[in-house]
Amino acid sequence: MDITKKLSDELSKDLKGDLVGVISYGEKSNKVSSLLLVLKVVSEENLAKMKAPIQEALKKKSIGIITLTKKELQQSADVFPIKFRTIQKYGTLLIGENPLDTLSIEVAHLRLRCEQELRNLSLRLRQTYLQRNLNSDEKISLLLSCAEKFEQNLLIIAELKEEKTDLDFTEAEKVLKKMDLNLSIINEIRNAFKNKITKKEQVDVLYHEFREMVDLGTNVVDQL
Repeated sequence: MDITKKLSDELSKDLKGDLVGVISYGEKSNKVSSLLLVLKVVSEENLAKMKAPIQEALKKKSIGIITLTKKELQQSADVFPIKFRTIQKYGTLLIGENPLDTLSIEVAHLRLRCEQELRNLSLRLRQTYLQRNLNSDEKISLLLSCAEKFEQNLLIIAELKEEKTDLDFTEAEKVLKKMDLNLSIINEIRNAFKNKITKKEQVDVLYHEFREMVDLGTNVVDQL
C-alpha cells in the first residue's frame, strides 16, 4: 500500500470523526508528496494522535503536511489562492470529503498573489546572482526549484487571461504563447538537471533567459 494512503487510513482510524478528509497533491520536479489534512478541530489531543503515525511515515518517505480546519480553509482562501486552486484542480481525495470542491477563490486574490509570487521570484533570481557565487550544479538546482513555481503561476496567468478555471495544459500553453510566455524554458531547465549539464556558459545563458521570462510574466500579470 502507498505510504500516503496508509497514513491516511491510520489517521482516519485514530482521529475518527475529527478527520474531515485527506487530499494528496505533489510537486512535479522533485516528486515530493504532500497531504492536506482537514480536521473538524485542531486540538492538543488531535495533534498528539497524529504525531506518531506522521513521524513514522516520514521515516519512509518525504511528505509535506498541512493541517487546517474547514473554517480555516475558508479564512485562508485569500492568503493561499494559488495553492488551493492547484489542489482543487490536481489533488486526489484519499479519504473522507474534500471541502476544496466548494471553496470559492476570488479572481482578485488570485491575480494579486500571482503577481506577488512572480515579483518575489524575480527578486530572488537577481539577488542570488549578485550576492552568491553559485557553481553550475547549484544554479541548475535553483532554477529547477524556481521553474516549478513559475509554471504554476503561468497556468494561473492563462486562466486569468481567458477568464476560465478549467483550462487544460495544452489550452493554457496556447494562451501563453500569444503573450510570448513560452513554457519551453521550463523543459530546458528540467532537461539540464536530468542530463547534468554543468558547462558554465550554457548554465549562465539558461539562468538569464529564465530570469527574463520571469520578468516578462510579472509584467503580464500586472496588466491583467
